[in-house]
Amino acid sequence: MASGARAPTGPANSSVPIGVILAIWFLLSTGFNDVTPRLMATLTSSGGHSIDLTLIELAITVAIASTKLKAQGARWLPPREKLASLLLVGALHLGGCRLFVYGLSLGLPISLAQTIRATNPLFVVVLERLQGRRHATAILMTLCPIILGFGLAVSDPSSANLDPIAIACSLGSVACLVGVNSLAQRMATVSTAGAPSPGELQCWICEVALAGLAPFWALSGGVPRLGAAFVGPSALRLAGLCVLDGAFYFSEQIAQMMAIATLSPLTLAVVDTVRRLFIVFAAGFFLQGNPCTAQNVLGALCVCAGAAVYAWLQVDTGATMSESNQPLVKAASGPKVSTRSKIKKVD
Repeated sequence: MASGARAPTGPANSSVPIGVILAIWFLLSTGFNDVTPRLMATLTSSGGHSIDLTLIELAITVAIASTKLKAQGARWLPPREKLASLLLVGALHLGGCRLFVYGLSLGLPISLAQTIRATNPLFVVVLERLQGRRHATAILMTLCPIILGFGLAVSDPSSANLDPIAIACSLGSVACLVGVNSLAQRMATVSTAGAPSPGELQCWICEVALAGLAPFWALSGGVPRLGAAFVGPSALRLAGLCVLDGAFYFSEQIAQMMAIATLSPLTLAVVDTVRRLFIVFAAGFFLQGNPCTAQNVLGALCVCAGAAVYAWLQVDTGATMSESNQPLVKAASGPKVSTRSKIKKVD
């Protein structure tokens, strides 16, 4: 943590170094993004739909998370007073999941999907501007190469035959992701006795999302459709991929929640951009064999360059948001403290 910065004091914080959390998050994300397209292909060939994949991921995640929380004596069901906030976060989480998976089902390569999602910082800036916050001009300028990289990747000839709806779905999933991160951070960093741990918050959000999805899935004929898929010739491979995908999904969400509880919104967005760049190369180009051209590689590198300059400016100036626009958060006891000292950048 930067010198003089006050570490967050809520229960969602972890003694694990932030560097270790981010490294684990990156690796789990790569595994998840390699397994998911394979599961999607296997499920589709067995008669399944993209909504089945979303339901499987959420159901396995909830099963693992609730079992773990029960064993730890933690809260596996959300408190009644947090349901109103969780309904919105859960709906955004579900929307992001469905849009992302539907885009993949339309043929969007995982490398391009993650490059599109790397526009996350731009969405964060727009959201925070709507909330009355301001960012230094130098910080805003670092978003330019991120946007340029997105444009290069989308306009590459290898993307010429892609369905525009797939690209629109990927952009929509980014908007949902930013909303989830922003709202989840507020819930995770509130310094009160009732603030949830990352595991609790992740489980609650997925439970709400699953509860919202299940009726629509059932009405679409999900039960007989998924049942037929699991008795077909690819049943064993399908079951194995489901377990692996759910385990990766659960673990990645835990690491993400730990990062959300530690980093400021824009810092989190840029770290997430670098993570997606890692996914593009490791999961997309290497493991999945997605088209790798000079233009889309240059686009990915532009994204990385923008994130690197942003990180340097953060360390050098500490200028993420103007101090005059910092909201005050009341601690559990004692005077009000500025969130500037609470969520200051991580070195």
